Amino acid sequence: MSARDECLSRIRGQLAGLSSFTELPQGPTPGGCPDLDPREKRLALFSERLQASGGQLHHLHSDQAVAERLAQLVRELGLTRIARSDATCLDPLIVTAGDVEWICASSSVKEVPQRKSLFEAHAGLSSAQLGIAETGTLVLDSRVERHRLASLVPPVHLVVLDAAKVVADLGEALAHFERDELPPTLTLITGPSRTADIELELVVGVHGPRDLHVLLLDPRG
Repeated sequence: MSARDECLSRIRGQLAGLSSFTELPQGPTPGGCPDLDPREKRLALFSERLQASGGQLHHLHSDQAVAERLAQLVRELGLTRIARSDATCLDPLIVTAGDVEWICASSSVKEVPQRKSLFEAHAGLSSAQLGIAETGTLVLDSRVERHRLASLVPPVHLVVLDAAKVVADLGEALAHFERDELPPTLTLITGPSRTADIELELVVGVHGPRDLHVLLLDPRG
């Protein structure tokens, strides 16, 4: 018996002693945190949880302020090559970001030069369709933009989020999608990428962005 067969045999033996799974009862989608109203408390908790997870929040009150802060981050972080999603709301920001080589992360990366340029990008820029206050999580919907390469590959992720799209908790976020079919890809991002090796030592940025900057557009702030 090979090592593989022996391993599978042991797994089958362990599973054989388990009782069958019981189907969970159906019920309403959980959600609705009454203590997260009004919106100021919701945004304050989102900011707190986002920063606790290692992200950085930039609370801005106009489109111009978002564009100026993005340009400032580009200069401060020395970003000269940025992969971007195909979200149209990012187009005005790109014009004012300065001398940057923009890489469209939604284009095919099958060819080696395209793939190489994407993986050499200094940062990725996308929008987010929702924010979850309870955990400081960003929700990215692939129906709105093709974002995955821009949000997961470069070492820095820059995100534009409308403050009106910050909901209380995961239940409320999922309820947002119940009106339609779920998108092909729904990406949830809580802070920079992190992993832990067999010794349980936490390392940031090994399998994704090590820095996360959220530009929160809040005209009512």
